[in-house]
This record gives sequence, structure tokens and C-alpha cells, in this order.
Amino acid sequence: MTAAIRPLRLAIVTGEESGDLLGADLVQALRRQYAGEVTLTGVGGEHLAALGLNSLFDQHEIALVGLSAIVKKLPQLIRRISQLAAAIIAAKPDCLVIIDSPDFTHRVARKVRAADPSIPIINYISPSVWAWRPERAKAMRAYVDHVLAILPFEVQALKDLDGPPATYVGHRLVSHTPLLEAAKRNRARDTGLGDRAEKNLVVLPGSRRSEITSLAEPFGETVDLLASRGNRINVVLPTLPKVEPLVRRLTASWKVQPRIVVGEPERLEAFAEADAAGAGARSCSHGSILQAGLAGADLPRSAHYDLECGASQYHCGRAGRPGIFQYLRAGRLACAPDRAIARAWSSTQRTAREF
Repeated sequence: MTAAIRPLRLAIVTGEESGDLLGADLVQALRRQYAGEVTLTGVGGEHLAALGLNSLFDQHEIALVGLSAIVKKLPQLIRRISQLAAAIIAAKPDCLVIIDSPDFTHRVARKVRAADPSIPIINYISPSVWAWRPERAKAMRAYVDHVLAILPFEVQALKDLDGPPATYVGHRLVSHTPLLEAAKRNRARDTGLGDRAEKNLVVLPGSRRSEITSLAEPFGETVDLLASRGNRINVVLPTLPKVEPLVRRLTASWKVQPRIVVGEPERLEAFAEADAAGAGARSCSHGSILQAGLAGADLPRSAHYDLECGASQYHCGRAGRPGIFQYLRAGRLACAPDRAIARAWSSTQRTAREF
């Protein structure tokens, strides 16, 4: 009689929509390769829930951006970190996978490692230690066993900074068939902006409540300014079901009302028909920029930062270290071997006058 294959017990922690998608992809890949059952515990969103994760709490509770939002929710965050770490320790998983959102997930990992060093810990998506706070790389060695990197240069960057060993696994969007189909449709369109009376603008203020709240007003002002200059624009704003009521409330005062769409097919349709895109670029909403870039490599697109005092020093550079903008100018983010990624991270290829 063949012995039954024991379940693979996986603990997984995500902090927002992009991490939930990555986690779901990982779980599906494991289930294709592992002959036994893969069971889940931890925190995630709707995509992981569809695969059987009973999330300990709503991941939107920890999807915070900016110093003020974090300080306001600090007691709750500390509680959730301890609660989640205790649940993972009690579950005794075969592996803990933390995905992005390092201010939360890494604190959970440190607590788990301190209580049970036998649990392997994998970090999916490296913190941007190559851009700011490089001292984090070496500190990670104490509680991260391996990093799954989505950008090719991160493997060497972590090695140079004495961080954990890493493997480049690529970005899920580069092989995401529906997005690539949207890109083909966008390229097939007549992209001569001056030939059409109306132009399509996709607005992506992010998936976090705090991010949407801080960016809704400046996005609205930008759209109103474009309209006041005589541009005839159709504005499409893709969002998620859980934040749709918030988005509708915050955009109600826009002079040019956006068409708000929910769901991946609608979002990809918007990308396929877009003439330009603007995305919130705080933390992991870089995924929105990459999606817009891959769906329309030649689209004019802009990344919008709302830098709070105290947080801005990390984006703009401090203590003589280069910040994120220096890396963008130096082309560090355009060194991936895949040309689609390079195009997605490159500077806008058209001037604002063309819009």
C-alpha cells in the first residue's frame, strides 16, 4: 500500500492586492508540482481566499501608506503583528512566505523566527534596499532564509549588501496572458493622439485606502486642469470592490466624472483603449505603473508621489545615498533582460504636449 503524502502546510502573509495576487500564483504553482495537499494559514485577500485561505483578518487593515496613517493605526498594527505571529507559530507550518509590505510582514517574520527558528522563512519581493535604507539587507539575514526577487539586479544587490541569498523569479505581469492581450490591442489601435477629438485617460490612484484618500484630490485637480485647457478626455478609473465606495465618494466632486470600473477584465479593457495613464506611485502601486507600461508600452504615463514629511527623505535620498529618483534617472530599473520590463520602467516617451 502506498503511503499517503502528507499535506504541505504553508503560512502566507500579504499586505495588499498585489501581494495577494503573487501569493495566489505561488500557491497555484505549488499545487501543480506537489502531489499532496497544500494547506494555507495567515493573511491575504480575495485571490488567496479563493484557494482556501481563511484570512485571520482583512488585509486592508494593514495596507497603510505614509507616516501619519501608520502612527494613527499603530496600536492596532502592533496587535495584529502579535496576533498573526502567534497564529503562525501555533500552526507550525512547513514554511512561512512573507510577500511585500515589509513594514508589517517583516515584523511578523522576526517574531516567528525568535519563537521558532525551525520554520523556514521566504521573502517574496525584496524590499528596495538598493534604493534606500540599504542597512535593511544585512538585518534581514537574521530572519529571512531566502528572497524571491522580481527584478534581475536585486540578486546581486542583496549579495553586495550582505543580505540573504536570493533567486530572480521574474514578474508575474510579464507572462500574464490577459495583460499581454491588452497590450496587443493597444498597439493595434491608431495611437495618433492628435487624430482623435477625445482621448482616453486611465487613472490609477492605488489599492490602499490611505493612498486613495491622499491622491484623489490631486488627481481630480489634474484631470480638471487638462479639461480646462480644452482637452476632451474620457477618464476611466479601475478599482477594487472593497474600495469602490470610497473611490466613488472621493471622486464625486471631480468636474470631469470618471467612469469607475471594477474587475480585471474591465481594467484590461481600459488599458487596451488608453491614450495615457497616471498612477499613484507610493510603495507597491508601482505595480500599476508596470501594468500600464506593459499594456501600452508607448503610452505617456506618469507616477504620482505624495511625499509626507519624514517619508520623503527615503524617496529623495538622504545621508549622501541615492534615492529612488536617482536610480530611475540612472536607468537601474531598465536593466532587466526582458524588453517589456525595460520599456515599462523607462521614462515617458512622449511629451506632455502630445496629450
